[in-house]
Amino acid sequence: MRRKDRAITDPARIQEIFDRCDHLVLTMEDGDYPYAVPLSFGYKKTGDQYTLYVHCAQEGKKMDLLKQNPNVGLCLARTEAILTADIACKYSARFESVIGTGKVTFLTGLEEKKEALTHIIQKYNDGAPITFQEAAVEKTAVAAISLLSYEAKANF
Repeated sequence: MRRKDRAITDPARIQEIFDRCDHLVLTMEDGDYPYAVPLSFGYKKTGDQYTLYVHCAQEGKKMDLLKQNPNVGLCLARTEAILTADIACKYSARFESVIGTGKVTFLTGLEEKKEALTHIIQKYNDGAPITFQEAAVEKTAVAAISLLSYEAKANF
């Protein structure tokens, strides 16, 4: 990270960034160029280890790429304000972000898929009860992303 003065190392502050960001951009290898897709996500923290959860259809380009290579990059970012100035190079933003790398594994058991989906849903609902239609869960691909490395940064 070039701007060490913007690095966030406090674990509680990093978790706040995970809580406030409303989507992640997942990057996958696709030949000569990366393939990136924004996704809803949930997460679980065990000790210092984050596991992120995403869901998608069981077929398509994203699934094909992840089956070929489960190594991914990801970015969570949130912009609070754009700071304007008289000179273009003085513009800035109030932001916070986490970038990282991870490895994807697909969950297969009904209960583990429901647990992961619960983490995703709880991120976006206000504590409303969650019910599942098992047939829908069976048809949904649910991926766990084990974070291998990450850095957090903010300009506040």
